Amino acid sequence: MDVFKDLLRRASADGVYTGVYDDAMVVTAFCRMLNTPEAVEAILTRYLGLSTSVDSHLHPLQRLMHALFPNEPVDTLLPRDGRPLMIPTSRVTDVAERLHARICTPTSPAIPRRPTSQALGMAVEAEGGRVRLLEHTLTEMCRRTQEYVKQMEQYSLELERKNSEILALHQGLADQEAALAPSGLQERLQLYEQAFDELQGILRREALADSELSYPLPIDLSIDSLPRVVQETIHALRRVAREKWNRVN
Repeated sequence: MDVFKDLLRRASADGVYTGVYDDAMVVTAFCRMLNTPEAVEAILTRYLGLSTSVDSHLHPLQRLMHALFPNEPVDTLLPRDGRPLMIPTSRVTDVAERLHARICTPTSPAIPRRPTSQALGMAVEAEGGRVRLLEHTLTEMCRRTQEYVKQMEQYSLELERKNSEILALHQGLADQEAALAPSGLQERLQLYEQAFDELQGILRREALADSELSYPLPIDLSIDSLPRVVQETIHALRRVAREKWNRVN
């Protein structure tokens, strides 16, 4: 493939071939060039030094094949068979190698041409461009990575603050739940029962000690009946107080 690339580059640089090609289609482009009589005439005169007057009765492609393969008959090199004159597929590589030897490597086609200082300079410049592009890409990646790290740090701080708020809220809810737990309610209930028992005892003792009150305490004194008992006790005290007041006055 390098042989075809060298030939097309040289022909394009010298204006012999003006077509467009890419590295993936160099063989097709080379065959297209050889099927163009004007391009073949330019190859004959520019690279092979053959005048247009030499063998002018022959087709340019026949003259080219005769110049490259002087020991073989032209009819054998380019069989017509009623078809348009063109190089056989089996001969394309041979033609390219011989043209390469005459145009690109004057010594021998087997010895690759050494790059010139200009070619080396262009290669170094191209490589330098790729290196600079890579450096720019890496620098941009580093910058974006640093920005991403800063954003992640800010996000981490914000997340930590939110976690602290959630923990504080959770602790507050836990404290409220503990205050409303059955154990806390049980302690309060025990205090109320103790106070009720003490009040019940006081009422019984006072009722027995002061016959003037003359009110019976219920036997089944309970929390539900406590308000009524207290009310009756207050009424009894008021009644006794009024009677004493009336007797005095």
